[in-house]
Amino acid sequence: MPLVVVDEGEVLLLDHTLRKENGFQSFKIWFFANDYTPAANSVRANFVPTTAAGLEPVALARATWSQPTTVGGRAQSRYGAAPLSFTPTADSQELLFGYFITDYAGLVCVWAERWPLASAIVAGTPITVWPILTGRSEYSPA
Repeated sequence: MPLVVVDEGEVLLLDHTLRKENGFQSFKIWFFANDYTPAANSVRANFVPTTAAGLEPVALARATWSQPTTVGGRAQSRYGAAPLSFTPTADSQELLFGYFITDYAGLVCVWAERWPLASAIVAGTPITVWPILTGRSEYSPA
């Protein structure tokens, strides 16, 4: 029988991964500017970070992640009480296709989200994202 992560275990795992001081530094959020669709086998090198001014990577403070709760049978934690807002300081020819989260050093991709539509980078026009991590067990009984 395969391993099963139960609902309350998912909540605990998210809490310890995102919120607890555990010797790891905070994660960082980046925007990617290449037309790429994240997959389970994606690696950091698959994502080309934007070079647009005002959209530099930002550390995600552990204390800002919400207490994980079970939503629809899955553990979920949100970053902050409202979406993050980034304001480019100059126009760019790049398009943004989504965001990705890395370890603090920016070497390992932890997760990524591609948006349904690419976004133009226009000076003074905010770009908002709301990182939400949802955990679930892949177990399905035979």
